[in-house]
Amino acid sequence: MLVRYSGEVLFTNAALLDLIGHPADAPANFDIAELYQDLDDRRRYLDILRRDGELSGFETGWRRLAGAPIWVTISAKIIDYAGDDAIMAWVDDVTVRKEAEAEIARQTAILEATLETMDQGISMVDGDLNLMAHNSKFMELLDLPADRFPTGTSLAAFFRYNAERGEYGEGDIDEHVQSRVELARKFEAHQFERARPDGTVIEIRGNPMPDSAGFVTTYTDITERKRQEEALAAKEKQLRTALENMTDGMFVLDEALNYVLFNDQYVEMMSLSEKAVRLGHSAENAIREHAARGDYGPGEPDELIALRLKALANDEVILRELEIDGGKRIVELRKAPLDDGGAVVVVSDVTERKRAEDEIARQKQIAEAVLENMDQGILMFDGDLNVIAANRRYAELYGLEADWRETLTTFEDICVYYYEQVEHRADYDDAFADALAVARSSEPMIVERNLHDETIAEMRHQPMAGGGGDRTYTDITERKMAEHMIADAMALIHESIQYASRIQRSVLPTEAEMMQAFADYTVIWKPKDVVGGDMYLYRRCARGHLLMLMDCTGHGVPGAFMTMIATGAFDQALVEVPDGDPAAILQRTNQLVKIVLGQHREEGESDDGFECGLCRIDDEAGEITFAGARFELWRLENENITATKGDKIGIGYRRTEMECSFTNHVQPISRDSAFYMFSDGLTDQVGGDKRRAFGKRRMKGIILDYSRMKMSVQSAHILREFEEYQHDEERRDDITLIGFRPHHR
Repeated sequence: MLVRYSGEVLFTNAALLDLIGHPADAPANFDIAELYQDLDDRRRYLDILRRDGELSGFETGWRRLAGAPIWVTISAKIIDYAGDDAIMAWVDDVTVRKEAEAEIARQTAILEATLETMDQGISMVDGDLNLMAHNSKFMELLDLPADRFPTGTSLAAFFRYNAERGEYGEGDIDEHVQSRVELARKFEAHQFERARPDGTVIEIRGNPMPDSAGFVTTYTDITERKRQEEALAAKEKQLRTALENMTDGMFVLDEALNYVLFNDQYVEMMSLSEKAVRLGHSAENAIREHAARGDYGPGEPDELIALRLKALANDEVILRELEIDGGKRIVELRKAPLDDGGAVVVVSDVTERKRAEDEIARQKQIAEAVLENMDQGILMFDGDLNVIAANRRYAELYGLEADWRETLTTFEDICVYYYEQVEHRADYDDAFADALAVARSSEPMIVERNLHDETIAEMRHQPMAGGGGDRTYTDITERKMAEHMIADAMALIHESIQYASRIQRSVLPTEAEMMQAFADYTVIWKPKDVVGGDMYLYRRCARGHLLMLMDCTGHGVPGAFMTMIATGAFDQALVEVPDGDPAAILQRTNQLVKIVLGQHREEGESDDGFECGLCRIDDEAGEITFAGARFELWRLENENITATKGDKIGIGYRRTEMECSFTNHVQPISRDSAFYMFSDGLTDQVGGDKRRAFGKRRMKGIILDYSRMKMSVQSAHILREFEEYQHDEERRDDITLIGFRPHHR
């Protein structure tokens, strides 16, 4: 076309008219300036022409005369036309190209936005191994400078940068670069992990584009996953170590009852063959061996096997005992189901424990037989007035039915039954109130009672520590009739208790044992009654010798009974723990006492036990190991006393768990060190002008005052000051103190 600077069209061809939508048969009377979408483009176009006289490929947006936008490129030059300047221009329609470019730009923007929102780093290289694209996560994960690797950078430059900053470790930089470039040129899919110097672990996955036109590579930070995998591997190793060092056997089954895990102790303890216990194989093979050997007792083998498989497969917790190889070994199996099916089974060898329990049960039967054959009625109840123990004689005196223990479980129940069913009283409120007041009294008392059949009974009420009472009921009818018969009876009772005292004292260590065991020692042992609940024991063990001081529930007859039970349990525990480990002995003693007293059963009524301190003195190693159940060990050294406290749990008692553990405290033995253990009967005794407890501070002061003297002199001063402090106050509890200086080698 030919136009003036003003925009006047001088000449145009049909192609241009068609381009702008001008009718071919109409005169070209339009202004060219009206075609521009942006008049600034027209001004720039004219400025270039005036300056250079011509231009080529000027791109701008036009509108058709109907208003539709189009894109054109203009090439033009200034010519002389009729004596004046005119513009000769050639116009090309590039609308299709511009629309294609716009679509490409839109798709590119979508791709870039997608790449930037990915949690993974991503890069693309072309067939010449030049960087085509990447996202910011790629730069972040590999710690790359933002402006260092623009599009078009060679992959070799990227490799060299990493090699120079030590990403590939030691070695020649050129070799690092060359080897990686050669691998990249193969255009093969690959996946590997690389640990960066800062500890970050990157998973790199690469896949070739079609026709080897390049590579797309993703970079994922798997540092946390690797840490978790390493932690899991460490825990698995710890589990395996723990399994192989367990004293118990253990195995794990999946939902199909195939072995997932087991330790050697299980195979050995159950006397199973290697072919019966294999990973991935069914537990039925082991069960079949047990059945064939007769471990399950008589019955059809297939039925016995089916029953055990069913028990393993159900979701119930199971605890049962099994005799292996004709009773040569007794094991306890504890099965717990897993949430996703299968089960964990722990196997413990309880052969010695069962034998010990049988022996303790036998001793308990003897004690119960003694109780039942006593001429006195015996009644014990706790702080809530629940009946702990009673014998047949007590029931006879009070006219109770043979099965009274099934319905009369408290002292109140017994009183109501006696007043209503035995004495047939209509009004007994006052008597009932008096009886409860006596039962709840914290003071010992002796009361004579006229019973329903003209029997006269003497009731001795002894309050127990923590509440409750220990009562004896003696038929004194004949004593009232004839004093000499009563005197004989009382003499017999006194003799029995004295004999019990001699029995209790016979358990104590001899002076010769103590003198041989320690360089110096002293003992204060004063039961509140003829017999008491405090006891100290001395035993030899594989690792030296043991000294134990125990303070049992109550005192008197109940306390003495407890000392006998505790002594038996301690000796049995030592059989099972021959090296004398104090914590292990206390743990096993606790189990044995709870079993003897029935405290491991919900229906058991006893809540008795004891507190104690146990020392293992290893003269060869020059150390003392202490474990305590609510007990302390005092160490005197350099005129300073330090206390090592035991665990805050007692031995026995309902609130003490069956499997609770205790803590060992190891101390070196020096030439000047001395040690002390004592029961709370010393420190809790009330006395003085203000009727306060004797206390630990007072006792520490006395020990420090006489610390340079022999142990026996120290204890004499402690006892003297204790008795002066007690003065006229009643003794509240048994008192025991042991002090000793170990041999120093």
